[in-house]
Amino acid sequence: MLTHTQGRWDDLRGQRLFITGGTGFFGCWLLESFIWANDTLGLNAEAVVLTRNPDAFRRKAPHLTEHPAIRIGEQMAETLWLHPAMRATASPQRHSRLCVPLPVER
Repeated sequence: MLTHTQGRWDDLRGQRLFITGGTGFFGCWLLESFIWANDTLGLNAEAVVLTRNPDAFRRKAPHLTEHPAIRIGEQMAETLWLHPAMRATASPQRHSRLCVPLPVER
């Protein structure tokens, strides 16, 4: 994989990714690829993975959740405040709710 994408990974050096859908089939593949590139290229990057059920994800993929570059965040009652660029895709009902902080485990 790195043979075809090596130059693209440098932009992630020292950065943090926020990943939704990281616990499904494609998301796990994405996280495994990220970890491999991060470790191989020494990117010192990290990924925060949003999940509704952190315990189930830990049981399903301990090799991902225990990696030091992966952090687990839990969605709080559908009130995650979205980035302004993404608010247009959110339902109007969510705009009137209070913002609830996203807890992130280390």
